[in-house]
Amino acid sequence: MIEKRRFPRVNHECPVQLKTMRGTGSNLMKNSFSKNVSQSGMELVSFDFYPVNDRVQVQVFSSSYASMMQAVGRIVWVQQLPNQEKYRIGIELVEVSRSAYRKLTSLVQNTLLSHGIGLQGDMNVA
Repeated sequence: MIEKRRFPRVNHECPVQLKTMRGTGSNLMKNSFSKNVSQSGMELVSFDFYPVNDRVQVQVFSSSYASMMQAVGRIVWVQQLPNQEKYRIGIELVEVSRSAYRKLTSLVQNTLLSHGIGLQGDMNVA
């Protein structure tokens, strides 16, 4: 399989909350947790199903940064875990503030450096 990601992913588990941006459904944030992250996306595990292409508000709570990181994401793929009522979810981050991008970059770079790997490239952020 050909790697399509623009940025490296690092394993990082932390609490994440999602809220669909569709007009229907609940306005409540739903709990999940990250499995890995990059500057442009993340993989989560959630008890809630989200359709592919749904836009979601994402709030990440990590001890790696002092405050919560917020962004808007798009569901890219969903896979139900075998024999469970949980879902693996791939999210592309489509709206990321400069502050959130810096936090993600720092998290990824520090993790890669701790493994002796440098970080290449940068992404334009509004």
